[in-house]
Amino acid sequence: MSDEIDKLKDAAGEYKKYALEARKKFINIRHVQDIEIKSLYIRLAERVASRIKSLNAASSPLRKSQLEQVEKLLVYEAGNLNENLSKYMRKYIDAAVDAGTGYSKAIAFKMLDGSGLEMSKVNQSFFRINRNAVKACWNETKGGLKLSDRIWKQGETARKAITEIIQESVATGMDAVKTARLLEKYVNEDARTLVKDYPELMDRLHGKVPGNLSYEALRLARTETTKAFGKGTIEAAKNSPGCKGIKWVLSPSHPATDICDALARNDEGLGAGVYQPDNVPEYPAHPNEMCILVTIYESSDDFKKRLKRWRDNPESEPGLEKWYQRTYNGITDGAIQGLKTVNLSPGYNDMADIQAIVTELMLIPYKHIQMLKEKGVKINTGWNKVSGFYADDMSIRILKEPEYGEVIHEVGHALSYILDLYNDDEFIKVLNAGIDLKQISRDNLIINLQHSEGFIMLQHEGISKFVSDLQAKVYRGDYFIPSENGTIFNTKLLKEYFAEGYREYFIDPENLKSRDMMLYRFIERMVKE
Repeated sequence: MSDEIDKLKDAAGEYKKYALEARKKFINIRHVQDIEIKSLYIRLAERVASRIKSLNAASSPLRKSQLEQVEKLLVYEAGNLNENLSKYMRKYIDAAVDAGTGYSKAIAFKMLDGSGLEMSKVNQSFFRINRNAVKACWNETKGGLKLSDRIWKQGETARKAITEIIQESVATGMDAVKTARLLEKYVNEDARTLVKDYPELMDRLHGKVPGNLSYEALRLARTETTKAFGKGTIEAAKNSPGCKGIKWVLSPSHPATDICDALARNDEGLGAGVYQPDNVPEYPAHPNEMCILVTIYESSDDFKKRLKRWRDNPESEPGLEKWYQRTYNGITDGAIQGLKTVNLSPGYNDMADIQAIVTELMLIPYKHIQMLKEKGVKINTGWNKVSGFYADDMSIRILKEPEYGEVIHEVGHALSYILDLYNDDEFIKVLNAGIDLKQISRDNLIINLQHSEGFIMLQHEGISKFVSDLQAKVYRGDYFIPSENGTIFNTKLLKEYFAEGYREYFIDPENLKSRDMMLYRFIERMVKE
């Protein structure tokens, strides 16, 4: 351990205090997760063992009919295990990303102290980094499976293994108490410890159950937590103005030479094991990785000199100016969260608008941003008309100085177009709910002049679901259409219904929930599935 600490201090230099704090947080996470995940499996075994003991007399063998009861319990317990694993994994990943970014965040605050910059904006930039890194961890696939799918496999593995043990116990005529003890011992220890006490049974189970039931879940948690720590470290380094590179520090606990030795020796011109943030090798390089990524920073004195030159003449320090104009304000060159961005009014300073757009996009699920990216949706700033989504060129055009919620609203329009919601039977049921279609007449279509652009809206004493007048806007078209029950109002003209509901879901979810629970639950499924 002392060797590891010395290496860490050497790499971090004058910032060793922050590096040690980050490493301590990470080690604590790894320690806690092993204990907590192991306890989940122990509790599962205890509950199943307790049920087995209650099914039969102590000395009586289990019957097949009783096995069916236990298997039903196992299905429930496997689901419960998955739910708890997911909850714990969210906690571990959040904490690991925070530990990874915390090092660079602390240094950035130290370096920028007295710079005159708004530290709240610096803090916000690291908040964005954290949020996006966490999302990336959950959305990254391995073998075609996202993390949530790989967690689900752990519950299935546990269910199948315990079922195998109980089935073989039934086949060998083992009594209930012995079966329960066997199960508890297996989960608390491992399969190897059972060979002496249950030789015949273990021979039958050979190759059918994992040697250690919780090992795969523990390895998954360790790997993903390490990956989250690394992702936080790398993304935070990109967000920091004084970063020189990221050093791959070899862990002293390596029992044998492996790929990490080569990565720690490799020199790309920055020193042994030091890489540009965009060129860091895949981390972790293997399961149970304990090597350390440490961001290398220029000295505080050198940085303050550069900072002074930049404040006197921004063009003299293009790296700092780029950080200020882009990272400090939440965007990258020509893109916001990967969505191409174009200023439609070249002479217009859109930086405040960009910040507003970034703030709102942070509220939207990563997978919805991905849908927009996959369809080539771009964001246009400097728009002189009302904000809107334009399907002809797949653009979201944002009015100058947008009001809070406008961006999310227009993303809602883009998603409804991409998913073709107004031709989706499930959504149409939600749309029509609470509207007596046969009772709507032309008298219920009124002119609303309260907005910048007047529009026709639907108003009826029996309708209480709309969260705003805009949500009740009726687009021009065939207001009434034939149906099996006669002529009815055409709800497909309520094109603002979903977009306004989508905005409300993120801005004021309780209001949406109280007014239109069906739409709330529909959007909730979109967000969580």
